[in-house]
Amino acid sequence: MQKHSVTPPPKKGLRLLTLSYGDVDGGGSFELATVWAEDIYSIYDGTDSNIWSQLLAVDQGKLTPLGPLQAGYIRLTHSGGLFQQRGTYSAFSGPVKKMLYKEGKFSPAQSLLWGVQNIFFMTPWDKEIGLAWQE
Repeated sequence: MQKHSVTPPPKKGLRLLTLSYGDVDGGGSFELATVWAEDIYSIYDGTDSNIWSQLLAVDQGKLTPLGPLQAGYIRLTHSGGLFQQRGTYSAFSGPVKKMLYKEGKFSPAQSLLWGVQNIFFMTPWDKEIGLAWQE
């Protein structure tokens, strides 16, 4: 394994949760999604976490941010990008949505059919088939 590039967290106090990659913009090269947790401490309510995701372009071994931090989970796959919010004291909230890339910006779009679960419940294989965890 060879190190190609290093990038610091986008802001202080974050810890890395996941990395994923895919070609979310359809440009033929892959992008990297980093998902970070920012722990919030409360004397009365305990600990909660804010989730922040960052998209990075990978070009000739360099990592370049593609826009600002996004509040929520972003997961990239070979067939595109996925997005889901985190709830207060709840790891996942709301539907899993497809990510769109338009005019240089990424944004969540329509909910996915399987999107009533969490964003890591299913790994899309192609547009019609996916691998899912079942107890």
